[in-house]
Amino acid sequence: DVVRLGGLDHGKYFPSYVEGYTDAAITDLAVDYIKKETPDFLFLHLDATDCTGHHVGWMTKEYLDTVSGAVDCVKTLLCEFGDEYSIVVTSDHGGIGTGHGGESHEEMTIPVFFFGPDFEGGKDIGEFSIMDIAPTVTKIMGVPTPDCWLGKPVI
Repeated sequence: DVVRLGGLDHGKYFPSYVEGYTDAAITDLAVDYIKKETPDFLFLHLDATDCTGHHVGWMTKEYLDTVSGAVDCVKTLLCEFGDEYSIVVTSDHGGIGTGHGGESHEEMTIPVFFFGPDFEGGKDIGEFSIMDIAPTVTKIMGVPTPDCWLGKPVI
């Protein structure tokens, strides 16, 4: 549930659980869409790592190979659009075995990378929470952040 009904201009979904590794295909579609439409905002969900984690296990060879494929997709986006778009890369959770939902370090620690003209390279942003991602995006876009949000922008 990423967007309210009627709030999405364009969408494409590949069910990874059914169609297998889809990160490269959805990235190619996103690149074509960005070149054609130059959107103000694009949410690209690469879910093959999550699917692999649940099916084979986090930190297995297959999982790490899938993570490598996702990194290649991010590199594609950076090469194409890194000078004109800000790119935020993150995950919603980690995992242990083939599950998640606990409070272990492996489940709660996530990667977060910020790229683009809005971010100063090599800057230590200090303490960070997943709740800081949305306020950072709204700041980049010049959209007011609701007072009730607990996070803070990192720029």
